[in-house]
Amino acid sequence: MTAVQPIEVLGDRERSALRWARVGVVAITAGFIAYLLLLYALARFVRARIDNDLDPAGGLGADALRFAVGLGAIACYLPVMLGFGAIVYWSYRAACTGNALGIPARREVVFGVASWFIPVVNFWWPYEVIVDSLPKGIRGRYWVLTWWILWQVALYVAPIHFLNGLFGWPSLDQALLVTAIVVLIGSGGLGWVALGIVTRWHVRAIANPVAAFGSN
Repeated sequence: MTAVQPIEVLGDRERSALRWARVGVVAITAGFIAYLLLLYALARFVRARIDNDLDPAGGLGADALRFAVGLGAIACYLPVMLGFGAIVYWSYRAACTGNALGIPARREVVFGVASWFIPVVNFWWPYEVIVDSLPKGIRGRYWVLTWWILWQVALYVAPIHFLNGLFGWPSLDQALLVTAIVVLIGSGGLGWVALGIVTRWHVRAIANPVAAFGSN
């Protein structure tokens, strides 16, 4: 049987996890921006070949360049996946702290955190895991919601931009690229803030439950 951990220990572990999660937020943002820029270059290469702007006779070097760019885009997912893992771990620690504080949650901690990896439900269950670690009425819940919505948008701006680069309107390429980068930076900034709000509230609630639960 697993011993019940003191709530102070849970709080310390969550704060440690927050540091890694914030590094993860930066890694995800930087990785996706690099991914976008490489996809932008790759789409231009592919479109040039489709439009016969590249000389087929001298295309070996161009093909090698396209391959290198594509490989670089795939490599950008390494920091993204590591950052994602850090955020998932932080969400687990935050859920554990919220559970220890007696805050009602819609799902068990382990099952809720596992939902990050379950198709379809991962659109909203992970958000519920995080937001349920805060009591209703706490303003921090709105920060979490805003971050989650913008993050979901950010996850799809890269494919949309790439598809437009291949088959869409060239005049929109740069506008979509700038928009995608702005959305990614905004999502990263909100993630940094929202995760910190959750953990800071938990720390206050552990130190002074009456004051924390009475504040909003």
